[in-house]
Amino acid sequence: MIFTLVIVFSVLFALEMQTTADSHDRLPSELKINLTTKSFETELIPDGDGHGVDLVSHMTEKPRLPVSVFTVTSTGEGINSEVETHTESPVPLVSSCTAFVMDFSEGAAAFTRCSILYARPFRLCENCVAEYLKVVNSYHEIMKGTFHDKSGLLCSDMILKSDRIQIVVQTFKFVQHLWNDCHCDSCFHHESEMTDYEISNDTLKFLELSNKTQSCFDNFTHGADVIPFTNITVDPAICNSCREDYRQLNVFYEQLLILYPDNVCMDIVDMMNSTRLCWSKEFHCSLHDVDIVPVVLLSIFFSSLPIIFYVSNKIHGTKTEKKLLKQKRMRESQINNCVEEDVMS
Repeated sequence: MIFTLVIVFSVLFALEMQTTADSHDRLPSELKINLTTKSFETELIPDGDGHGVDLVSHMTEKPRLPVSVFTVTSTGEGINSEVETHTESPVPLVSSCTAFVMDFSEGAAAFTRCSILYARPFRLCENCVAEYLKVVNSYHEIMKGTFHDKSGLLCSDMILKSDRIQIVVQTFKFVQHLWNDCHCDSCFHHESEMTDYEISNDTLKFLELSNKTQSCFDNFTHGADVIPFTNITVDPAICNSCREDYRQLNVFYEQLLILYPDNVCMDIVDMMNSTRLCWSKEFHCSLHDVDIVPVVLLSIFFSSLPIIFYVSNKIHGTKTEKKLLKQKRMRESQINNCVEEDVMS
């Protein structure tokens, strides 16, 4: 009897072990890994047998950088995977300070992209001012130091001083250096660094004159994009037709150089340089008409100088010779008179 019970228990134990091994070897029909901006969690969607295990539920409170949603499907023929890309933004390590980091990173990325897009022709100051203000404002919000994370640490200390590299600080310095190096503030009127920037009257005046000159050019180039040093053929009448517009633009630009020495907005400098290159190199125009009459008169005058010199020298030399001869005769006469007086005495 006891021997029979031992055999029965052994068989039951073996069956239980086999069932457990089969359950561990069998994959669920679908494995879905969600990488979201709020958590990192793994969901096992049960198959027909109801199997499914949350593999990393203990990681739901640890933030990760989300990239995609992976769907892994197990079939009899193999494992198929699909990737669904998320556009959600990454989450920093301290969730309560996330808004500051996200706002600054978005602003810095937008400004960098804008500055590259408007590098040629150079229109950075005019077109990227909104992105620049977003970077400045978000950085100053971090610098205020009025918000804390869950542990009580200031967000400004955590974001700006938590490491030796200080990426946020270095990024802000890069943005400011690029903006200041282009003298973009000269294009605008603003009371402080964080207020809205309004285009200055000088900039508006220059843009008006530049657009007027460019419109005159377009009448002869038929709106074609004239790039300096392309050697295009243009009607020579462009010089006379556009000279006054170009002269007004050039005079106003010279006034800006006096008002803002070494500090003219780079948008204006690049625009003027391009216009000058087109005027002189492409259209072969000059600001003033070339009058050949003064040139001819000067040539005749300088050519006649040698003749005048030799004629005047000839006349002056003859008079001097006659004067010397007369003086010599008078001296001989005086000597003779003196000799006669001595003899008589």
